[in-house]
Amino acid sequence: MQAIIMAAGFGSRVEKITNNMPKSFLEINDEKLIERAIRLLRERDINDITVVIGYKSQLFIELLDEK
Repeated sequence: MQAIIMAAGFGSRVEKITNNMPKSFLEINDEKLIERAIRLLRERDINDITVVIGYKSQLFIELLDEK
């Protein structure tokens, strides 16, 4: 099974708490939202995951290379 995570947005509505980072990098319980989304998909045996990136794309590339 495949999944697509839309993570290209700037997050202007939450700009005051994102501090110039993508909203997917907001942390809840010491876990980035993007990491949580990927973890939950993998827990359901969905491993063909595409992440659509845009704003600050290099941060996503570095994070996903670590995983």
